[in-house]
Amino acid sequence: MPNRVLQSLDFTVNRVLMNLFKTSNTAVIEQCRYFFRIESPSVQLQRRFEKCLANVANDYNVRLMIANMFSIVS
Repeated sequence: MPNRVLQSLDFTVNRVLMNLFKTSNTAVIEQCRYFFRIESPSVQLQRRFEKCLANVANDYNVRLMIANMFSIVS
């Protein structure tokens, strides 16, 4: 995803939290995120993308398909 989209998602979540906790102080929002373990969407997406890549890399069927592709080419 483009960086602009990730920033937009983070901004939206911050604004929702500001309305939820009735504050405009970003330090308070950061503390709320810390104590309630609310990750920003950009961090969540990065973590999920890396997990997906790791699962695909460890999947036997994917490795077999890649091995077959390279054996056909050579």
